[in-house]
Amino acid sequence: MKLYLALKRQPDRTLTKRFFYQVARNTWIDQLRKQKVTTESFEENKYPGNDHEDFFQICESLEILAEYLTVKQFVIVLFMDVFQFTAQETADMISDTQANMYTILHRSRKKLKKCIDLATDPKSAFEPLMTKVTRFLGTEHT
Repeated sequence: MKLYLALKRQPDRTLTKRFFYQVARNTWIDQLRKQKVTTESFEENKYPGNDHEDFFQICESLEILAEYLTVKQFVIVLFMDVFQFTAQETADMISDTQANMYTILHRSRKKLKKCIDLATDPKSAFEPLMTKVTRFLGTEHT
């Protein structure tokens, strides 16, 4: 339609490939500008779990896990214990076997339990941090 109107205004204009491209491009840009972009305002209290204190506790817990576990153990604990992936799904994501996932998860839990047991010693300065980790993992220690 725009080509027809352009030729009607200037009948002696030569039709080149560049002219067709420019008309098509400008038409596309015009259509994009006419589309109304919908935006949604962000309300901080709209989403559950948006508490800053919880966020910092989770970050601190993740840092503790990262300090005590190897990278592979950390990833497997997150996938299987936190995000509830199955061993097979986790194995597929990190290109390993399902049996190895169970082995690494068991060793990771054992290592964390050992750290928790050491932290519950009255002489330990890490007890507050380890309590947050156990709360994060959903396990209780006494």
